Amino acid sequence: IKRNSDRMGFRLEGKPLSRLNDFEIVSTSVSFGTIQLLPTGQLVVLMVDHQTSGGYPKIGHIIGQDLPIIGQLGAGDRVRFELVSVKEAEDLTLKFEKDLRFLKMGLRFKSNK
Repeated sequence: IKRNSDRMGFRLEGKPLSRLNDFEIVSTSVSFGTIQLLPTGQLVVLMVDHQTSGGYPKIGHIIGQDLPIIGQLGAGDRVRFELVSVKEAEDLTLKFEKDLRFLKMGLRFKSNK
């Protein structure tokens, strides 16, 4: 993560990516976790104070469970992406929600002692 990152977006530094074509794209909605390809070939991950629309190509999205994790990173930290299917992302969400319910139940049980 580059030093000029902020709450709007984490700019990543690495080997530049290239587009297959130079067509302009229409500005579309974006959300927290959208990964965009900048004209420089570098990536930016949109963070909590992101704009509502963007015209850079969207190449991916951080899954919901990982948004709080990436939000804790700072300048100089490294990130690694892993491709997951929509089904895998949904399964991870269900597992996270189940684990969270289990934790809440355990905390209620402990506080009743």
